[in-house]
Formats: sequence, C-alpha cells, structure tokens
Amino acid sequence: MNLFTNIAGVLALTVAGLLAQETEWAKELRPTSVGAFSEITPFRASFAFGWSGIQAATGEASLTHEGPNFRVKVTGGTDGLVAQLWQIKVESDILARRDQLVSLELNQREFYKKYRLEMTGLFQPDGVWRKRLHLPSPDPGGWKFLRVAPIRDMVSAMMFVRSQPLSNGDEIIVVAFSGDSPYLVRVKVEGRETVRAMNQEYSAIRLRLFLQKIETSGPNKGKLQTYSKFRSGVVWVSDDANRFPLRAEVSLFIGYVYAELLEIEWNPAKKMPGSIESRAR
Repeated sequence: MNLFTNIAGVLALTVAGLLAQETEWAKELRPTSVGAFSEITPFRASFAFGWSGIQAATGEASLTHEGPNFRVKVTGGTDGLVAQLWQIKVESDILARRDQLVSLELNQREFYKKYRLEMTGLFQPDGVWRKRLHLPSPDPGGWKFLRVAPIRDMVSAMMFVRSQPLSNGDEIIVVAFSGDSPYLVRVKVEGRETVRAMNQEYSAIRLRLFLQKIETSGPNKGKLQTYSKFRSGVVWVSDDANRFPLRAEVSLFIGYVYAELLEIEWNPAKKMPGSIESRAR
C-alpha cells in the first residue's frame, strides 16, 4: 500500500511540476483585455521588404470588416534579382473578432520553386488546432492541438498591442501563433521619435520586440526557449489616430531584415493624419 501511495505521490508531484512549467509564463501576460484605442479603418497597403538595406521582396495587405469580424489578407514574394536566386510567394488569410481581437481562423500558403507549404489554424478558447501540409508529398498530414492560451495569430496580436495606451515605458506581453509555433512576445514602448515613410516624416511610436518560443512537445513542453534566429526587433507605428506600422527592423543571426510602408489607401480614402508634413501646413 505504501508503494502505491508513494507512486501516486510521485506522479502527482510530476504532473504539478509540468503544469507549473506550462503556466509560469502565463503569469507575465499583460494586459488581459483589449485597450480603448479606436478601431483601425479598413485599408489596402503595400510594403517593401529587404535584407541589410537591399530590397528583396514586396507585399500587399488589406483589412475589411465582415459584420462582427475583420479579415486581413496578405500576399507577397521575392522580386528582382533575389527572385532568380530564391523564389517564394506567400498568401495569408486571417479572420478575427473585431470586439475582443480574438483570432478565429488562419490559412497560409507558401510557394517555393519545387514545393509548397499549407497551414490552417483554427483557434479555440484553450488553444489552437493546427494542420500543416508539405506538397506534393502524399502525406495527408494531421491535426495537432496546441494547448496554449490565450493565443492570437500575429496580426490579431498586433491589433491587441495597438489597442493599448502605449505610454512611454509600457510593456505588453502576449502569445502569438506564427503558423508553426506559439511565441511569447514582449513589446516595450521605448518612446516617440520621427521616422520617414512614403517620402514623408511621421511622428512615430518606437516599439521594441523580443520573442521566446513556447515548446509544445517533448521534455521541455510548456517551457520558454530562446529563438536563436531572432535577436530583437523594432517597429515604428504612426503616433496618430491610425497607429499604422510605418517601418520594422528585425535583427537576425545573418544581419537584419526590414519592412517599409510604400503606400496606403484608406476606405474611405483619406490621408494619414498626424504627419509632421501635414501639421506644418
């Protein structure tokens, strides 16, 4: 009897330890609710992407309202000389709730020269169902449930951060799903400064990003792991009623990559308020 009691005690302690590992980082999440900043206007925008100052790709993003939900579609791919060396095209379709900025569904496809990847994510209150296909492999793949909550796709996580006060010194910590794995994302509001985009100078909020991968299997399940490919990132969003991303720079082990806003059209079409140029008129 004592043997069974001891075994049960060991199992109980083991389970308790695993649960503690899985939820320790959850205590750091903040804030827990959507902020009061106004909802973003539907838009269509184009971006340039590059590596160490050299443009390598372009992309387009659009946001539309569908009743209580919003939908974001993103397309992009390498171009110019880079496309001759490395061909990739990406398509992404995201559906989320407008009120709580809660992800509902994510569909993403990546086209390479000889194969393509397809990923579907179905979000639930306690995690996300994920399915990945590597085509033309005959393997039909399978659904895997990642029990990580609360979790949002990358775009909805960005919208959640955008909704917060973003006062200098604020820190927002969220969990974001990239299409493969969940990450703990720490966003630090470093201050206000001027950044150039679309041939204009804009007052911008400087946000510093740090990522840690959340392991979902194996002996380190639930633990945070250093994401070796990502060192840190900076995103500048317009310090105005739109709070739209103007530029991003991410430091990697091979240098840095950047994204830069080229053009944006609002619906209804209107100029971005708050630019230094427009205020000077």
